[in-house]
Parts: sequence; structure tokens; C-alpha cells
Amino acid sequence: MTIRFDEIDSTSTYLKAHTDGLPQFAVVTANAQTAGRGQRGNGWESEPGENLLMSMLYYPPAEFPPDRQFGISMAVALAVADTVEELLAGCAHEPVTVKWPNDIYLGNRKLCGILIEHTISAAPAQKSADSDLAGACPNGAPAGACSVGASIRHTVIGIGLNVNQRDFHSSAPNPVSLIHATGTIIPIDTALKGLTAHLVSRLTVLSGACASTDTDAVADELRAEYRRRLWRGKGMHRWLSLQATSAPVPPVHFASQLPASLADGVEIIEGEIIDILPSGPLRLRLRSGEIRTFAFKEISALL
Repeated sequence: MTIRFDEIDSTSTYLKAHTDGLPQFAVVTANAQTAGRGQRGNGWESEPGENLLMSMLYYPPAEFPPDRQFGISMAVALAVADTVEELLAGCAHEPVTVKWPNDIYLGNRKLCGILIEHTISAAPAQKSADSDLAGACPNGAPAGACSVGASIRHTVIGIGLNVNQRDFHSSAPNPVSLIHATGTIIPIDTALKGLTAHLVSRLTVLSGACASTDTDAVADELRAEYRRRLWRGKGMHRWLSLQATSAPVPPVHFASQLPASLADGVEIIEGEIIDILPSGPLRLRLRSGEIRTFAFKEISALL
């Protein structure tokens, strides 16, 4: 099922308000959003009719534990990467990668943003609360087998894929569109059809794995594929650590990449990605040899 709007505040907001009665993999798409949302509370810039704006409803299998929610994020990110590779087939282009946790990059520029929101049901009271990516589980929680207890009742997957927009006017530092690589207009419906198919395929495999005796093997394979797709997945790179620190305030040109509320007390570090934990945290080895683990919103890559 695909629900189409010419203009809407947010496709994800609509889905969250209308989950009752909508089927698995229901899609809401719009030519324009007046209140599109990105990670960290940011807005999402898109000229009307030029990009793919969509949200998909996903019902994980019964008793899908919240500590496995990063598996959904990985599956979605890889589905978008699959779609982009398909749309760019035959064109010379820079690498298509996943910037942890789930932005899609073309070279060193952001092509797609993903916002995943879960409604968690706690057994047996069936209380629910919205949770954004990796926000409800302890760091380092094991993948394990599906367990009885709290579960993800449903997930709303919001995606903004830059397709035909040539010029961007927001403060976003590094946007790019598919048209910059192809030089030609791609029909939005072509992108929508391809992305929907890849999302359904990836999420169906994820759902099947939950009931499989090979749950851990499937999870490990997904994480390995995600790891291979990581932007800056090899070598030393500079990062802004947002963990509590007594380090000096960074230079103005670095601090300007952060919201004002985060500009104090951040630390510039240099490290290489050595692992992504099953529940989502990023593990770095610093040049000093120290190994540090960062949850979502505790670290930001320096462009």
C-alpha cells in the first residue's frame, strides 16, 4: 500500500498517527514536506517534487527485543545503499557508503538521511514509548536470540533521498543528489519503486531471521556487510567526541559544526573504526592505542 500526498507536514508523523489498520510495509510519500525531520532534531531540506520523501511502516516479528533494534537500522541503510547503486548503474561515481549510524554518503557528501522511530511495548502491561535509533537499550547489549519480554511493536522508517535537486540553501555542510552523478533526471517513482522493493527484501530477511535457529549467524552477516559499507571504515580520521570531558573547547571552525548547546566540553580525537557493537555503539582505536566506545549522539565525524 502506498499513500501519496502532494504536501504534508511529515510522512513519518502521518504514519505514527495512523498505524492502526495499516498493513506491513505501508508507505507514505509526498512531493513536499513542511516539517521534515532529520537526526539530532534537524530539519530536512527538499525542493518540492525533486527528491524522494517517504516513510515505511514495519512490524517486526512478535517479541522482537529492543536490544536488537540496530539490526533494523543496518538493514534499512543497506537497502538504501542497494537502491542507490542500482540507480547509478552505468555511471561513474564515488563510493556509496553508510556514515554511522545510518546516513548514506556519495563520496564525502550526504545523499540520504534516515530517521527510524520505534514504539516499544513492555510485557505484560503493554505500555509504549517512542524511541529513536538505539536510544532504548544499554550499550553493548548482545544480539542473542529473540526473547520474551519487551518488544518493538512497530517501527516508522523515514527516508529523504536527494534525487534531482541541484542546489541546496540550508546550512547543511555537504549535500549531494543523484543528479550530480548521473547528469540526468531520475523519475521519483522509479526511485520509490526500487527503494520500496529493497526495503521489503532486507526487512523480510530480518524478520525471518528472528524465527530462525541461525539468528546469530544472520545478525553477524548483516553486521559484517554493514561494516564493509562504512564511510571512513578504514584508517585514522578526526572526530568530535561529545562524551563528558575536561578537554579544551575546540577551535571555532570545528565548534561551528555543532549545535551551540554542544560546543562546550567536546574533544577532538583521531581514531579508526574497529567495530560496531551489535546494539549499535561505535568502537574506535585512538592513535594512542586507547579503545573507546561511543553511543549515538556521543560522537560526530569531522568533515
